[in-house]
Amino acid sequence: MSGGYLAIRRARSFLRNSILGSNEGIQALDGLDLTENPAVRVAVHVRGGDFQQGDSVEQSVFNQVLPIEWYRKQLETLTSSLDLPIEVFLATDGNQAAIADSISLGRTEPHVIGTSSISDLAILANCDVLISSVSSFSMLAAFLSDAPYIWHRDQLGESGGWLSIWGHEALNEGGGPTQNSLRRSIHNPSSFHRGHAHSMKPVWSSALLEYLRHRAMLRVMTTDLIHYGVVASDETQS
Repeated sequence: MSGGYLAIRRARSFLRNSILGSNEGIQALDGLDLTENPAVRVAVHVRGGDFQQGDSVEQSVFNQVLPIEWYRKQLETLTSSLDLPIEVFLATDGNQAAIADSISLGRTEPHVIGTSSISDLAILANCDVLISSVSSFSMLAAFLSDAPYIWHRDQLGESGGWLSIWGHEALNEGGGPTQNSLRRSIHNPSSFHRGHAHSMKPVWSSALLEYLRHRAMLRVMTTDLIHYGVVASDETQS
């Protein structure tokens, strides 16, 4: 797609309403809204099907299958870095049972979505963090979401110490906007961002972990005033 998702940014609200507001999207999200479990919701998209399988992840190559061990490493390190449980939602066009078993962490068994593409997108776009595949489907889920997402480090193009998905493209295919982002990032660096590059030895930043904790705790209704919750009386004094 020429221009990537930046080219259709103005259509984002329309796409969100069309997909997430459809009957399938509403039904998929209905169960999420009824729970107040203070767990970090982790979406995992594993793309298989007709994608090529290699021994390693190639830089700047799309439509390649990521090692299932990479996904598992993300979940293992996130679990060990958090003081909250995680809840995993798996979307895949591969062998659902085998993939779910491969990324299962003891008592943390993935919820396999798989009803339809619409329900998959609805769940992927509404979790606290997305562990993505190298695919347009994962990119669409990230585009529809406001949450952080994890991208495989080795697939990204690198230039001058900066990583990007689109930087390897010709200037009229994304290199131009990438260069603009590079200049702005050099002059105005940010400690927090949505896209995170993780290798087989992922390091979860303290800022991202704190954000995920906050996302999870905001669902606890016992401290939500409009849901008959309570807050400490001395809160207004601080």
